[in-house]
Amino acid sequence: MINIGGLILALGFVNSAGLTAPVAINIALTYKNDTCVVLACGFKSDFAVAVGLYMKRKSMSSFARTIAIGGNATNCQVTPLPANIKCECVSERYVSCTICTLTVENDDEQWKCAIPSNGIAVFSNTVKIMVPEETRGSEHRKGLRANNVGSTLTNLSEHISWRPSGMFVALSIKA
Repeated sequence: MINIGGLILALGFVNSAGLTAPVAINIALTYKNDTCVVLACGFKSDFAVAVGLYMKRKSMSSFARTIAIGGNATNCQVTPLPANIKCECVSERYVSCTICTLTVENDDEQWKCAIPSNGIAVFSNTVKIMVPEETRGSEHRKGLRANNVGSTLTNLSEHISWRPSGMFVALSIKA
């Protein structure tokens, strides 16, 4: 068992015959609106277990467990979360987390979930968040300026840049 911020997670179960049942796990991503996404993780297993959600940003070399959640609709236990993430146990084998206030930082963020089976993590497929262009707004321009992407921006009022349909466009205005 692992204790994460007061949440105790069991890492493996064995059925009465001493064998673990085959498990399957899947994660899906749905855009709720331009600033929120819903990650839904469902699994098939003989046992109700805690689910780990793992995240990887562009700046990270590997996935890191970010959320642990388990229980049922009336008794759901979740690790402490940032204010922009809300999670719920829809059932014993289906959990969802809504991430709101998406920024450029979330663009290309990858997520997957995992459950324990015989003491070994079984991982789901991976989904990727693509932040809508409308959400980027001035935050995107700030990110370009701060990260010096593309070219040096010395005066933001003279330089406009955006990515319509995934294509990067830069415009320089000269007076």
